[in-house]
Amino acid sequence: MQHFDLDALATFVEIVATGSFTEAGQRVGKTQAAVSASISRLEKRLGQRLLNRTARTVSLTPLGKVLYERSRTLLALEQETIEALGGLGTRKHVRLGMPDDYIGLFGVS
Repeated sequence: MQHFDLDALATFVEIVATGSFTEAGQRVGKTQAAVSASISRLEKRLGQRLLNRTARTVSLTPLGKVLYERSRTLLALEQETIEALGGLGTRKHVRLGMPDDYIGLFGVS
């Protein structure tokens, strides 16, 4: 059975909502590089591009439009489920950063 990474889908939805990898990263607590890597992995897994990128804009491909609508539904269902279960407790975030030239050492492209 195959599954989507809901974290990657949440990142994808934020990119579409903000039109920016950097701003999406701020919303989901990731660096711009981590956001780019997450979308790259998602596109590689699907074998198709989800986003058209230019220097100033981000837009959805036809497949991206389908995934965007379904991702919003999946994420809403996830949130409803969390609320129905009384939440998942307190979460804390730790943000780590490193220079881009080290990222290749960890198998992230």
